[in-house]
Amino acid sequence: MVNPKDDEELALTLNAKKNRIKKADFVKAMETSGIAPKVFENMVAKYQKLLPKFNEVIDMSFLDDEDKEMYKQSIASRLRRLNR
Repeated sequence: MVNPKDDEELALTLNAKKNRIKKADFVKAMETSGIAPKVFENMVAKYQKLLPKFNEVIDMSFLDDEDKEMYKQSIASRLRRLNR
């Protein structure tokens, strides 16, 4: 978001990847860490439920309207990937 030309989604690797992260990558990382798949599903559901609150906080920020929309779209897109 700070540098639009930077296509990396994470600062550190997840399942040997920094971009094009998918649900399977998170599931694999959780399993490797010994975290039950149900815990991951509960976390995703919780964040999905919080999406309106995320948008509310973004709307209250000092960002310009274009950046606000960019953040909202980014969060929604990433949540959609985790729900697939």
